[in-house]
Amino acid sequence: KVRAPRMEGASAAEGPSAWPSPVGLCLGLLSVAVGQLCVVLYHFLYLRLGKVTPIQKEGAQQYKFLEGLRTHLAQAEGFALLGGYLAGTWMFRLMP
Repeated sequence: KVRAPRMEGASAAEGPSAWPSPVGLCLGLLSVAVGQLCVVLYHFLYLRLGKVTPIQKEGAQQYKFLEGLRTHLAQAEGFALLGGYLAGTWMFRLMP
């Protein structure tokens, strides 16, 4: 008797066409948020402690860090694209 291969993460009671557990999706989105936090912290420390060498002839444009952070986080299309991509590839089992 030959059995059909079972999809990774699907229990026998759910069957191979059941939706995967959203735990992995939540962990993936959380890892993206933690990575973003690390990049923002690095940028903040670099602006405060590092020596910024401008490449523009007039010098680097001055801005307030919190204003730049607010502008960065207000761009919802990035969150929508990344969240939609990760949710779609996870829920339809397209992750490698």
